Amino acid sequence: MAGLMPTIQEIGGTFALLIFYGFLIAYGAGATTFANYVGPVLLSIVVSWAIYRMVLANRYTLWSPLLWYRIGVVGYLGIGSLITLFLNDETRAMLASFFDYYPRDVLKFNIVVAVFHATLLVFVAGIVGPLRARSLSRQTLKFISPCNLTTETIGFTFLGIGTVINYFLIYPASLEIIQFTLPNIIVQLGQFAYVGYFLVGYWALRNNRRRWFWLIFALTVIDSIVGIIQLSKYAAIFPALMLPIAYLYHKVTFRRLLLIVGILVPYYFLVADIVTEARGLVTRSETGRAVLSETLQALNARAAGVEQTRPNDPDYQIGWARLSYVNAGSFAISLYDQGIPGDTLRDIFIVWIPRIVYPDKPIITDIGRDFTFRANGNYNSSTSPSIPAEGYWTFGWLGVALFSALMAPVLALWSIYNVVALQRESWHLLLVVALGLRTGSRIDGMLVPDIIGPISAAVVLHLMLYFANRLLPPRTDA
Repeated sequence: MAGLMPTIQEIGGTFALLIFYGFLIAYGAGATTFANYVGPVLLSIVVSWAIYRMVLANRYTLWSPLLWYRIGVVGYLGIGSLITLFLNDETRAMLASFFDYYPRDVLKFNIVVAVFHATLLVFVAGIVGPLRARSLSRQTLKFISPCNLTTETIGFTFLGIGTVINYFLIYPASLEIIQFTLPNIIVQLGQFAYVGYFLVGYWALRNNRRRWFWLIFALTVIDSIVGIIQLSKYAAIFPALMLPIAYLYHKVTFRRLLLIVGILVPYYFLVADIVTEARGLVTRSETGRAVLSETLQALNARAAGVEQTRPNDPDYQIGWARLSYVNAGSFAISLYDQGIPGDTLRDIFIVWIPRIVYPDKPIITDIGRDFTFRANGNYNSSTSPSIPAEGYWTFGWLGVALFSALMAPVLALWSIYNVVALQRESWHLLLVVALGLRTGSRIDGMLVPDIIGPISAAVVLHLMLYFANRLLPPRTDA
């Protein structure tokens, strides 16, 4: 479990940041702007160093929720907070239309984030520390067994199933070639392909099978294009992560890490900019999907370098603005301070109950719609204030500690699960591992639907894949 235990340097650096904020608050209002410039930078440096240390210490942590939680903290709550100070007037006005925050609001949001991160690190250390001292042998965690198929076989199995579903069902439905709505289970099975991308890519690199590596690259490009046509950042970006992870997993070096960051970060901003611009130019069908013909027209115009804007459209810096949760987080903090606390834990005891058992089960994700409605009266959009600000909105400073206490065991135990699964080459469990990666990155989401909710799916997936693997004869290769 090397790399999972928070270091004294990271914990100490985060608490030092809190002391820094305390000194500047004592200094007076004149230091607020300085704190808002320096604080997010210090947080980003401390957490980025922890990410770097994790990857070099243990390549298996590439799939750990704790790593992707830190990536989310740097992107959304570190850089995302800092960039609000550099946005142009049009973009600043767009963010202020949700909630018109001021420097003191930004400072409080930054302090809430630092308190949340410091508290979560303490809880994670309290969980990982005792477990790290134990010998995690195959006798202690028997439910994580090695895959009875070789990397090549299981990789191509996942790839084949997922690719067939994507190319014959999901993509034709997205492109309106077939005119029916696919069940969600079919959409989820399509993600088998992404697991296959990692496994086949890693196998190809390990065995110098370059043609297979480039085939996966080509499939990734197609997936990303379809994701953009769907106007879904997740569908465009998530498949593109698999091959870089396989590349770094094959051999962890500082040069490879820089190369991946240098490719993926600009790619994220490109996709965010294209998708957000296109969303603003197309109408929606009765089912809520973007009209395909208008989407293709907008994307073709963008590819041809033609600026498609409505008359008098402002010059929004959409890619950067999408990183910032200052406006939504500040609004949530303000609500609690005005005596209007949130009720975001209302569904925590029913989130795992299947809808087939509880037909009248509330829609868990409506929390985000309720939050948006409070801000601007729009119930057709869903917004999150980020989990640290959500905790404050619910119970104030006690809520920040409570939400970190609830999130820490999910990230810590799931990270241990993922690391052990990869160490043992439990490739059949990679769907559970990938779900943990996505869950860990959702610091920009909300606690119940995005962190607590996926646990039930992970348990069901694990049981299905575990027993499926037991039906196979054991591997005979070394």
